[in-house]
Amino acid sequence: ADVDVLCPCAAGGAIDTQVLDHLKARYVIGAANNVLTSASVAVALAERGVVHVPDFVANAGGLIACAAEVHGDDSKLSADVERIAETTTAVLRRAAETGKDTVSVAVEIGRDRLAARRSERPRFA
Repeated sequence: ADVDVLCPCAAGGAIDTQVLDHLKARYVIGAANNVLTSASVAVALAERGVVHVPDFVANAGGLIACAAEVHGDDSKLSADVERIAETTTAVLRRAAETGKDTVSVAVEIGRDRLAARRSERPRFA
């Protein structure tokens, strides 16, 4: 389709190399799990200048809301969900600065955040 933004939100695997060959959208922002069929599609999107927000960034609000429900405390829910915009900006900025695809960058940021908080997690013997 001749669209500016493609948002696959129902089924994973929507963007593969065949779709990529015909993609006219400048932005791919989907909330379905695993929107891309492979890491090579993420690289190809970056090489073509298509802005891609990885699904696990775009749909992070669902997991944040689940965590609030499990913990029985939604007092920070709105603020936590609003920070998704900051994370998205950080992913897009670092991808642009490094020339990496956004999936690789988002995974790096996630790993960095987990490592920084490792000492806060409970240890079980």
